[in-house]
Amino acid sequence: MAIDALTKVLSKRTPKTRKGRKILEKREPQVVEDAKTALVICGNKSSLDVGNMLKDLHAVRNPLSMLFTRKHEEHPFQDTKRLEQL
Repeated sequence: MAIDALTKVLSKRTPKTRKGRKILEKREPQVVEDAKTALVICGNKSSLDVGNMLKDLHAVRNPLSMLFTRKHEEHPFQDTKRLEQL
């Protein structure tokens, strides 16, 4: 318990300038954060059940998500550049 408190105190960064203080305040966790968008992509070898599950997920987050149901050649764990553009 004491180690956790010690690391919390030592890891807290203190700003030296006004600009640094504003940057650190902006990075702090907020009470209400902005909504995040989701990109729902069906893989090139996914089954019908997975496609239906992704459609349901899109229906839940409808205004904040984009659904791509076509078979895409992008593999998100190999190359993220194309997905970042979308």
